[in-house]
Amino acid sequence: MPTYEYVCPKCNLKFELKRPISEAGQDAACPHCHSSAKRVFSTLSIVVKDGYGLSFSRTDKPGSDGVIGSKKD
Repeated sequence: MPTYEYVCPKCNLKFELKRPISEAGQDAACPHCHSSAKRVFSTLSIVVKDGYGLSFSRTDKPGSDGVIGSKKD
C-alpha cells in the first residue's frame, strides 16, 4: 500500500499515511488537531550501491538477448 504525505493547514504538522490508491486524492484528518489536511508531493530517493544488487549506468546497453549486463555478447 502506498504512503502519502500530508500537511495540516491549521497546525502545520507534516505526517504520512498508508492508504489505498483509490483514497489518494482524499483529504486526511490531522492526528494532532483533527483538521482536514491536504496531500503534498514529496521526493523519492533511491540509492543502489555496488554489492547490494544490480546497478546500471547510462552507458549500459542491453545485449543481443535484450538483457542489460548479459554475458551473451
